[in-house]
Amino acid sequence: MTDVPETVGLFEDLTEAPDRFDAIVALRLAAQEAEARGVPLDIRAVTEARLAPVAIAGVAADGDAVTVDVALGGLTGPLSPLPLAYTELAAADRRRGAGGLGAFFDLFAGRLTLLFAAASGKYNLPNLLQWVAPRENRLLQALRALMGAGTDRTAARLPLGQEATLRHVGLFAQRTRSALGLQTMAEAELDLPVSVLQFHRRWRPMPLEDQTCLSGQGALGQTTAAGAYVPNRTGQVRLVVGPVRYADFLSLGFGQPRLTQLAQLTQLYLGPVVEFDIQIVLDRRDVRETQLSDTAQLGWNCWALTAQAAQDSDEVVIDGALAANPPSMEKEVTRAA
Repeated sequence: MTDVPETVGLFEDLTEAPDRFDAIVALRLAAQEAEARGVPLDIRAVTEARLAPVAIAGVAADGDAVTVDVALGGLTGPLSPLPLAYTELAAADRRRGAGGLGAFFDLFAGRLTLLFAAASGKYNLPNLLQWVAPRENRLLQALRALMGAGTDRTAARLPLGQEATLRHVGLFAQRTRSALGLQTMAEAELDLPVSVLQFHRRWRPMPLEDQTCLSGQGALGQTTAAGAYVPNRTGQVRLVVGPVRYADFLSLGFGQPRLTQLAQLTQLYLGPVVEFDIQIVLDRRDVRETQLSDTAQLGWNCWALTAQAAQDSDEVVIDGALAANPPSMEKEVTRAA
């Protein structure tokens, strides 16, 4: 069973109710149908003196041509620059089936209509996005440039693909990066509740030369630190996803495409300076009791419980850099919050 092209159904709707279509869209659909049938596109101006209520009066197709009756302009009709007598002569000629005078006028009507459609589509953003090829679309090129992906190589590295990432071009085009922008983008991609914790504390390793040693000259309370790690709240944010149900919880596991795309999109938005991690909060109704026959993974979906959990499970925290670029070999990257 072969799939029927979408344009076939649209063209049938166009022939039945041309008044429901925009004039430019109707002309493009008729041109596509004529090309598919291998017949010419015949554009004819209406031969009535009254004002037309719609721009496209009728569309028909047969074995010889795809015919479109338009009221956009031409040498006949109420908007004709010629005297009304020429419209009446062309109408009488068409009723007799001769079509000589009307066909001569249609030579100009077809050309003027196509020029009007081309000029209208040049400044019509929806038509430009829908009908122009992506590689030739200046609007898409400008939007990609606003988000720093103006070249083919940079556009190919977009985490969600070129068109899917363009939905966030307004956020990427801003000179500043905000927690609200990151939250809006993450919620739009996941369709789940997301919050952003700013200035989240993280333990960072201290260089060996800066660690306190017995032979050093450290001053107590000033330059002395116990241990090899120090708390830091700068350059770190946390995305809190949830509470989520169990199916979403599994789809946001390490190495899953959903989590990888979220991490890559977040990394693209924040840049290389700001670090982040992702906390997945599981709804307490889905926190399961321990079972010997269950294939649960320690540190991920395994809990030491004998009754229903009293609160949501927020122990799973995944490093953003690892989530964006998961290693080929599976590693345990979850840790306690």
